[in-house]
Amino acid sequence: MIFHYDPLNYHIEYTAERDVLYTCVRLDRYSPRIRYNLGDKGMTMLSSEMMGILRKHNVQLQHPPLTNLPLLFIWGRQGSSISFRGAKIAPENLGESIRRVDSLVDSQWSGINSKIAHYSFYQHEEKGITFTEMHLEFVKVRTF
Repeated sequence: MIFHYDPLNYHIEYTAERDVLYTCVRLDRYSPRIRYNLGDKGMTMLSSEMMGILRKHNVQLQHPPLTNLPLLFIWGRQGSSISFRGAKIAPENLGESIRRVDSLVDSQWSGINSKIAHYSFYQHEEKGITFTEMHLEFVKVRTF
């Protein structure tokens, strides 16, 4: 995800491990968060820097940014992974597993990627037991 943000309201920095740290610098906060870590993975960049990178790769935007406000790039959140049989699994891992199914030779699941529109997983606990659910949303099939 890519967001413009106003540096007069928020100071955003990131660590060497790309953990994003947020500080709200507005005066209307009763309990300000200083270098608050939400668990986001990402980085910041000025719009002009991004445009330079795009030009270097011969990419032209139809609607380029009108200001040089900084951009916040977020590509993950620590809390989005789940623990499954002792392993930490991120949504990207689930997506990669689904994509690899198509490459299996003589598999009954060959071609499944073209049938899946969206996927996610969800983990919850009930009475001390952890349940992991995988959700697959299939492409609507038109019938005539």
